[in-house]
Amino acid sequence: MKGIPHFNNLISAIRGFASLAMMQMDPKDPAYNDLKQIQATVDRAGEMTTQIFQFSRKSSEHPAPLSINETIEQMLDVMRCLMGSVIRIDTNLQEAIWMVSAEKSKVEQMVLSLMLNARNALSKGGIISISTRNTQLTETDCVRPECRPGKHVLLTVADSGTGIPQHSIDALHKSFMASIGSGSSVGLGLIMVARIVRKMNGWMNVQGIPGKGSIFEIVLPAA
Repeated sequence: MKGIPHFNNLISAIRGFASLAMMQMDPKDPAYNDLKQIQATVDRAGEMTTQIFQFSRKSSEHPAPLSINETIEQMLDVMRCLMGSVIRIDTNLQEAIWMVSAEKSKVEQMVLSLMLNARNALSKGGIISISTRNTQLTETDCVRPECRPGKHVLLTVADSGTGIPQHSIDALHKSFMASIGSGSSVGLGLIMVARIVRKMNGWMNVQGIPGKGSIFEIVLPAA
């Protein structure tokens, strides 16, 4: 991310040249509005690079009560720009969502990695759905060893892409129990997600339907 300041300098230069051109034009000229759009776009690009830089920073935070909904909502503008015009993002965030104990930067990294993974499965475009809901798990619900009963927040990221292969799902689940070697077929982004979730005392369910898409469910204990 050392190139971020240099990139922002280039953005400032583009905005400056656009302003100079506008000063020499009649506001009624059709190209005048095009230049205004260029200014607005480079301003937004500058905001995006700043936010992406913040997402990527090493965290010095400590876990604290956090709203998953608010974190997602703050990221949506950046996410829509990163996904591109051929990918639609749908959200269904439950009101009065329970708080979780987490470092905000880690949750941002987790959501960003899940979104980028979904984008990679949508080379021809499609839909990414993000949803949250409160869930109360009982002993009967907990059929997996990492599952624990109690109040939890469920974050789901689903895509309409090609579907993650079963061997990759198996490797991802193993990451909750041990480190994955360099020969793993699972992307580094998903490995990072698994480790963040495990550190937050949560767990992840993954489903892949070949040709129809993938579903990632992140279950986090309520604070």
